[in-house]
Amino acid sequence: MTEWMTPDDLAKLTGLDLKSLANLRSDRRRFPFYRIEGSRKPLYKRDEIDAILEAARVNVRP
Repeated sequence: MTEWMTPDDLAKLTGLDLKSLANLRSDRRRFPFYRIEGSRKPLYKRDEIDAILEAARVNVRP
């Protein structure tokens, strides 16, 4: 089952503010999002967000 995230959820997870997330959506950058028909509120799939964050991981030396 797909876990959906709101912009508030994503902001808490990433530390980005809601305005930054709105700008990223406007530019169609970084995080893919969905708009359910009849709703203006964007939603994010948690597994897609997790994959993006994992791909951005920087390994450090021990």
